[in-house]
Amino acid sequence: MIKNKVLRQLRSDMGWTQGQAAREIGIQQSYLSKLENDRALPSHEILKKISFTYNCQISDIAFIDKSKANNKQSLGRFFYAGLVLALAGFLSLALAYLGIIHNNTAYTYQLAHSQTSTAQYGVTVPNFIVTDEFMGEKYLESSKGTEAAYVLLGERSISPLANRILYFLGVFLVLMGLALQTVRLVNYRNKS
Repeated sequence: MIKNKVLRQLRSDMGWTQGQAAREIGIQQSYLSKLENDRALPSHEILKKISFTYNCQISDIAFIDKSKANNKQSLGRFFYAGLVLALAGFLSLALAYLGIIHNNTAYTYQLAHSQTSTAQYGVTVPNFIVTDEFMGEKYLESSKGTEAAYVLLGERSISPLANRILYFLGVFLVLMGLALQTVRLVNYRNKS
């Protein structure tokens, strides 16, 4: 709501007629008359133009509902907080799905048939090696002066604890982000 008496007083302090003031502000003279007689509600843009022209604050010429301004700020915070949570959740899901933190595949290698598990010099070599790192179809491993050749036996999908935690965290964050967006939309509709 506009302070119509203050608006009229500011115009007269400048020594302007309604027509002159309207031209300076950039509005129609009939609209300024309605504002000064409390028969119209100006937009925020018009209030900015009037306050600029009369060199005063918007709060000097209009009653500002601070609860609405604070509500818009809190709705904006809900939007950004929800967006950040949802994006963090999707990132966590992507990290878990792609196995970036911990590989989702285990590879089993077997000692080549041409060798025995007890190689020369009496060093025991394991028959099988299970690893989450792909080392090729065949690879050689040296240990204490002994070389052992291994062949890829197979691979299988695994679900490491770290990835399961990332999945859970990702789903939780996405749901929290969506919940904040829902709260924001409900509050926005209720305030409109």
